[in-house]
Amino acid sequence: MNAIDLQERLESVGPPEEPGARSAPASTRRRRWPLSAQLLSLCACIALWWSSVSWIRVGTLDDYGLLPVFPLSFFAALALLVASFIAAVRAPRPSELVLAGHGLALIVFLHGTMPLLFSEPFYPWVYKHFGVAEYIDLHGRLDSSVDIYQNWPAFFALSAWFGRVAGTRPLEYGAWAQVFFNACNLVMLRYVFGALSRDIRLIWIAVFVFFSANWVAQDYFSPQAFAFTLSLGLCGLILRWLLIAADRAWMARWLNRVAAFIARLGRRRRSGAGPEDEPAGSQRVGRRAARNIAIALFAVIVTTHQLTPYMLIVGLGVLTFLGVVRPRLLVILFTAMALGYLLPRLHFIQRYYGLLGSAGEPLNNVRTAAVGLNGLAGEPGRVLCAHAARLLSLTIWGLGLVGVVRRLRAGYKNLGIAALAVAPAFIALADTYGGEAIYRVYLFSLPWFALLAAFALRPGGYDWSSLRTVPRLLLPLALLLALFVPAYFGMAATNEVRPGEVAASQYFYDHAPPRSLLMIASPQFPVRLAGNYEQFRLTIGEADPNLLTVKPSLRHKLLGDRHLPVIAQAMRDYAGDEPAFLAVSRNGKVTSQVLDMLPRGSLDKLERALSRSRRFRIWYRNADTTIFQLVQARPAQDPSNGATSR
Repeated sequence: MNAIDLQERLESVGPPEEPGARSAPASTRRRRWPLSAQLLSLCACIALWWSSVSWIRVGTLDDYGLLPVFPLSFFAALALLVASFIAAVRAPRPSELVLAGHGLALIVFLHGTMPLLFSEPFYPWVYKHFGVAEYIDLHGRLDSSVDIYQNWPAFFALSAWFGRVAGTRPLEYGAWAQVFFNACNLVMLRYVFGALSRDIRLIWIAVFVFFSANWVAQDYFSPQAFAFTLSLGLCGLILRWLLIAADRAWMARWLNRVAAFIARLGRRRRSGAGPEDEPAGSQRVGRRAARNIAIALFAVIVTTHQLTPYMLIVGLGVLTFLGVVRPRLLVILFTAMALGYLLPRLHFIQRYYGLLGSAGEPLNNVRTAAVGLNGLAGEPGRVLCAHAARLLSLTIWGLGLVGVVRRLRAGYKNLGIAALAVAPAFIALADTYGGEAIYRVYLFSLPWFALLAAFALRPGGYDWSSLRTVPRLLLPLALLLALFVPAYFGMAATNEVRPGEVAASQYFYDHAPPRSLLMIASPQFPVRLAGNYEQFRLTIGEADPNLLTVKPSLRHKLLGDRHLPVIAQAMRDYAGDEPAFLAVSRNGKVTSQVLDMLPRGSLDKLERALSRSRRFRIWYRNADTTIFQLVQARPAQDPSNGATSR
């Protein structure tokens, strides 16, 4: 008996052949969807997507993001991909190669479109990650006093090494990080789901659901994306090698009796032999090797990201509580490793970020999120996108619940997968994680909800060839993607980074005097992107200094000449005697308007007032950004003497 048999005894996700299951009619069995036709339809989807992207011309984005920019052929390519995927799933002998090709095509459609349309990597906050990798490459060392990233440096050290070996910079390849990490996640999800099911169709439906519902955009060039991919591999190792049969664990055995009682209330009963014993001999050697690899993977995760280790500890703790993980002390070892790494850095975290500052306030921990409980404000497009994100989250949770109910009614045991799906929610009880805890909870629970959702979509009687299977799969998958598109692409206006903004930021770090302050007029500007960023005035805590955070009283006002003394004083208070600069960028103007921080045209009026004022001078300007210097005793030595970019 091998490890996968143990997993099926524990969770039994795979579809057993039920005695009462109806076989497909002979006429249905004779129908074929040849492999060549499946590949041809996949190629047609890719060709249609490529044609639609090649015709897109992106101008100035509004609060609806890329939704008005996409041609109908883009949406048609997604619809055709869903139809082609369903046809491949319903094939008498589905090909894993074809199903994986559809999953990879979905990744490229959803995450490869923006790198093709925009010259700079998306998300202004990702540029800080570029700067850390550049710092390590430039200095060849770490300085844990600079910021939190250099206290968890594994991802950045690997990126710096890769850049040196490949002769490239993160700014040059970072735009494709989402495609890369999601392709890796596809492989890892196949490994994880394969530990819980032998049904190829169910596995790839779960993979397709995962990528159709992963709207939270935590897969860009970041430690979180790297750690999440490693965490999927670690989960696969645990599920394949470190679980035991359920009858050897008293808690799982007791809970399984409860599940069996509930199953008797359903319409169908599952038949089959009871759980078998733990494997012995060579498989014990495999278990020891898997345990050692799992410990090594967890060590890398601990030094990569602050939150991911505790997400894994919670999930492993649930399985340990059920008594199905061996060795039982593994969760204690993982906890000791995570806390042992955290404790020497605890003072730094507590001083600049706070620790457990919102513990016991789970509702507050979701109010800043798009799926939160607070009312929405801002432009109509932003409200639409936020509602789409909420509905998408509720849809995947609803499908997961339906999957749990269907499994109970069929006599299956849901406890392990269902427990893993809800376990990450405990993190929301501890801290906001900069207002992003709810996003991480959704991300880490999504693989298990996707698997439960796939069970909800599986046809009754497991007759995949029936025509009734088509709407059963088509409608939910189409709904997920219909909600994903506005939830993900709808915020493109605030997430876009213009070439002039990158050039202005790079110019500042190349020419401004050390210890200078760069204050941004509103959020969403690419800061800290250079390897010498530690030489400048930094905010080590949650965010870089922006005017609307330093002076919240300026929000919702039409800024102009009468506000300049307040702005100048705020910059002096922040910078002290050091040179101070204020960046007004195009993306900042869009963001402040879309997120309802400032009235329309407020930053345009402020920019004109700054240009006229004697308190400020134009230090750098291009089509997308203007950097003003606060005039004081020691002006910056600018060789271009207030030049504009060429």
